[in-house]
Amino acid sequence: MTKIAKKIQLRLLLTKILKKMVFTDIKSQPNERARLVKLLMEKTQTSESVVYRWLSGQITPPPIKQKIIAEVLNRPIEELFPKP
Repeated sequence: MTKIAKKIQLRLLLTKILKKMVFTDIKSQPNERARLVKLLMEKTQTSESVVYRWLSGQITPPPIKQKIIAEVLNRPIEELFPKP
């Protein structure tokens, strides 16, 4: 399987899993979380520890990173990062 095909397969899998989840709900899916962390690290040019802190809800990604995350996951920002 080519690298592009793997990325497409991963994106489809993540989209399926993440449907109807807010960003911090992802922590309950360990195998998918590891793949997602790697992808988000690459796309947002962010360290692993920061991505895990986003997922745990300790910190919120800045707006520009939220936009990238929403694009990667093909989900609206408002759905992933609802305002309290």
